[in-house]
Amino acid sequence: MTGRNDDLAWLFDPPPAGGGLERQIYRRIRSAVLERRLRPGTRLPASRRLAVDLGVSRGTVVAAYDQLIAEGYLEACTGRGTAVTALPDAMLGAPDAATAESTTAPASSTRAASFRMPAIGGGLDASCFPPGVPSLDTFPKREWSRCLAARARRLRAADMTYDNAAGLPILRETLIGHLNPARGVVAEPDQVIIVPSAQAAFDAAAICTTEPGDLIAVEDPGYPHAREVLAAAGGVLAPVPVDADGIEVAALTRLKRFRLVAVTPSHQYPTGVTMSLERRLRLLDLARERGAFILEDDYDSEFRYAERPIASLQGIDGGRTVIYVGTFSKSLAPGIRVAYLIAPPSLATTLARIVVGKGQVVAGVVQAALADFIAEGYLAAHIGRMRAIYAAKRDALVEALRANLPSEIRVEPPRGGLQLLLRLPDRTDDKAIVHELAAAGIEARALSRQSLRATGRGLLLGYAIAPLDAIAPAAKQLAAIVSRHLDG
Repeated sequence: MTGRNDDLAWLFDPPPAGGGLERQIYRRIRSAVLERRLRPGTRLPASRRLAVDLGVSRGTVVAAYDQLIAEGYLEACTGRGTAVTALPDAMLGAPDAATAESTTAPASSTRAASFRMPAIGGGLDASCFPPGVPSLDTFPKREWSRCLAARARRLRAADMTYDNAAGLPILRETLIGHLNPARGVVAEPDQVIIVPSAQAAFDAAAICTTEPGDLIAVEDPGYPHAREVLAAAGGVLAPVPVDADGIEVAALTRLKRFRLVAVTPSHQYPTGVTMSLERRLRLLDLARERGAFILEDDYDSEFRYAERPIASLQGIDGGRTVIYVGTFSKSLAPGIRVAYLIAPPSLATTLARIVVGKGQVVAGVVQAALADFIAEGYLAAHIGRMRAIYAAKRDALVEALRANLPSEIRVEPPRGGLQLLLRLPDRTDDKAIVHELAAAGIEARALSRQSLRATGRGLLLGYAIAPLDAIAPAAKQLAAIVSRHLDG
């Protein structure tokens, strides 16, 4: 390439080729300026000369120069052509290691450290045994795609505005029609607020019902990601023990004050117990007496294998003090990103305002498609089919664990849900077992990590996503690792 300033030969070797020539020229010059390879005041070739040298149109070079001038990397100087601008040092690459070491990025906040990435889909490339992950290869893709495509074809301009940001009327009405017979929920459609996740619901509920520093009672052990959200919203967490009947209301009574109590009564996470009717009534009475709200996460309520579930707390209460939270992450898939709150009438408008104000909204076309999916019976059919599949997987896991674990370990089949809690002796280091299982390609969660007080040892094992024929071999391998730790 001739006729070019030799000092800039490196900039165009090899010459730009293929599509997007203007962008390639722009990027090379911009990078050279930011990396101090082109010093302030350095003159660039005239656009006509550079176009000839590169074999491109002059307009391509002019467009690249104009963009760089507009962004402040170059300047057009009368009588001197185009030259590199003197930029602030903060915009330029550090000239030496000493400068780089002395420049540090601001640190994140202390409370940011409390958040962990949810292990949705498994932290490992493992199908055995990530807890709480549904079977994704059985997702009803054809039916869901049909509903989504039909709604997309009928999309109107009004469907793409901020109107109904807290939830489309059609989905709100459909959910009430679904939840009233299934869970005994008592509410009007305008009490339903659509959100993208249960965590978004927890956040809105905490902001709506508590002031920073207020006490929020939580189950212990309990769902870590719910605790993270409630604490980040400003709540002071008060752990309350869980027994065979659910949260211990007697222990809750001993708390001097609390504004919100978060519970999973249908299928407690991680123990799997169902809150008894007597305990539910006592909890409702205490909340009314203290002027507190109950946050009911109706976790895993769809999947019961032996008996019909007890009606929701919200239904028993009549919707006065309970904020009900549900999601489709287990019944369909986490990627659907649709959950919902059912608020007491006194809180519905405020909760909707919080959800919309924080941008926790769901695309209207997805909401409408989900309403059709439910109304046409696809959801009920899918849940019924998956209930049978999950029951078979649960039974396979229980049988394999009982056959391979020492007799001192009791394996209790869960009455519902997508995971089993394998309790271990208190002398066991469940975190060490989880680490060794991970090295073997098996995922589990330590019970001690689900508790604020680290009481009890055990492994939380999910069976929903595992192929049926993979469960027994993986359970045998798991049992061998557990046995070694018990012997040690």
